[in-house]
Amino acid sequence: MAAFATATPDLDEIGAIMNTREAAEPPHWMQSVALSGSSSVFNFLDESPQAEQRRFRRVPRSVGIVVQPLDEALHESDKAFFAITRDISHGGLAYLSPRYADFDIAVVHMEDEGWSGEVVCRVCNSALVHTNELEQVYLTNLEYLYERFM
Repeated sequence: MAAFATATPDLDEIGAIMNTREAAEPPHWMQSVALSGSSSVFNFLDESPQAEQRRFRRVPRSVGIVVQPLDEALHESDKAFFAITRDISHGGLAYLSPRYADFDIAVVHMEDEGWSGEVVCRVCNSALVHTNELEQVYLTNLEYLYERFM
């Protein structure tokens, strides 16, 4: 299993993480929140009857997030934008947004019930799931790579 670094990895490490097909472990901050017994979204992951039976169960959960696209050098490449999660697991999350994910890596900032954290994520895919004359909505799936300390 790929382990999360406690410091920002270099580009070779990012490439190695992105090329592996192994499931990633959840970021440290997520593990500590989930294990703390607090009533957070991550404590909810293992207890929900709605969770799927899979390696990392997905739990339907709507949480506001801020997505900051990064370029290949891990610098901000575009404006950050707001999105809503559709589901969250220990391995990644899916969000809904009017923006197509035309980037490969992003920092996701989440806040819920008194805690917050940032995780660098890999974009797995992004697809149009709803459209009409007023709006387009894309579903984007992300895989956690490593925690970013604020």
